[in-house]
Amino acid sequence: MVDSVERSQIWRVATLNIWNRQGPWAQRLPLIRAALAALDADAIGLQEVMGFTGLPSQAHESAEGTGWNVHYAPAWN
Repeated sequence: MVDSVERSQIWRVATLNIWNRQGPWAQRLPLIRAALAALDADAIGLQEVMGFTGLPSQAHESAEGTGWNVHYAPAWN
C-alpha cells in the first residue's frame, strides 16, 4: 500500500543539456524556460552552459525572471 505523499514532501531534481549555443538561441531560450518551469523541480542542473566574463551565463539567462537562484561555474578556465 502506498501512502499519499504531498508535493512538499518530495524533492524533485532535473537535468537538461542545453547544447550551449547550438541552434537559434533566441528561439530556444523561451522554450527552455517554459520546459524547466513545467518540471516544477526543486533543483535543476544544466550541462553545456556557456558563460563569458562580464556577461550573464546561459544559466542566468535561462533563469531570468523566474526568481530561481543560479550558481554557475565554468568547466575550465
